[in-house]
Amino acid sequence: MLLIERGLLAPEEVFESIRKQIEAIVWSLFYWQDGEVTFGVGALEEEEMVQIQLPIKRVIVQGIKSAPDAKPLVSRLGSKETVLEPCYEVEDLVETGIDKEAYELLRRVNGSSTLYRLCGEGALPPAEAAKLLYAFQVLKLVRRRDLEKSESGPLKIKLGTSGDRMTQ
Repeated sequence: MLLIERGLLAPEEVFESIRKQIEAIVWSLFYWQDGEVTFGVGALEEEEMVQIQLPIKRVIVQGIKSAPDAKPLVSRLGSKETVLEPCYEVEDLVETGIDKEAYELLRRVNGSSTLYRLCGEGALPPAEAAKLLYAFQVLKLVRRRDLEKSESGPLKIKLGTSGDRMTQ
């Protein structure tokens, strides 16, 4: 508050700086390999508290996008041959805060394109696309195509004919 009192910064600049610092801390939590958190019990000093409001879906997207390395996230999606399918309603996207390029990537998830293809053929760099696809999976906007589910559908048998007999 000394910066405001001395006229070095406007209240808005102080708030924005604190908000950015808090966001940076929150984003960094997404790429911890392990950690420990300690909570203290006691009254909060409301005078010193700065509150920021962030929709949780946006926090998840931004946190995953800010991860420095896409490899650990991509490994959670599966192999490069993994196929993702959409499982969202348009209303689910509002709080994510995704931009046009991210939305185009999400729209390309169709249940038949592989992870390799989704990451390699769009406007986004492959690592950024992979991080977004992982965020979409965390938010349950996409899911891995369940091979067991497709196998439990109609049974397909290839039949051939030999003269007047059917063969399998």
